[in-house]
Amino acid sequence: MSQNSKLALLFLSCLAYAILRYNVVFEVDWSRLPGYVINKTLAFTSVASLLLATLSFVRLHSPQAKFWGKVSFHSAVLHTCLSLALNSPHNYPAFFRESGDFLNLKGQLIFLSGALGIWVYWILFQTHPKADRFRQLKVLSCLIMAAHLIPMGIPKWVHPSTWKGMPQISLLSFALVMGSLVVLLKRGGTKTEG
Repeated sequence: MSQNSKLALLFLSCLAYAILRYNVVFEVDWSRLPGYVINKTLAFTSVASLLLATLSFVRLHSPQAKFWGKVSFHSAVLHTCLSLALNSPHNYPAFFRESGDFLNLKGQLIFLSGALGIWVYWILFQTHPKADRFRQLKVLSCLIMAAHLIPMGIPKWVHPSTWKGMPQISLLSFALVMGSLVVLLKRGGTKTEG
């Protein structure tokens, strides 16, 4: 199977989960599919691609690591753009003060960590660091992503009764990020992804 076919399969799988969870189970209006639900899909695709890039990196499969790393980066950039476009108390009420005029502390931390994550990604893919530095930056990006996801998911993550049988994409994304972090910390690597 070609890399592009694998990417299509990954994206469609993430999209199917997002549609099933949000539009079908949680009855989010279908008019929100092109923005809100696709945004969830892009975030999910980014962290799944990060894990695939990490696994390829530690196995010294440089072309695959580059491919999945770029997919992760581009998905994250698109997710950031859509998040900024959708940023409103209507779409993300938990991120805003009750008055709806400003982001609350949680919202500010989520956007700050998202911006820092994109910045680290940019450094990774623009500066082509050596293997050890590359690995350190990947670890840092995982920690920043975790910091981005935790305030978004808590307290719902610890209350499975609110899931309706389908965990939040933020929780699944957190698990994928932690998987990447564990792989990086345990296995390391000796080549750059470039």
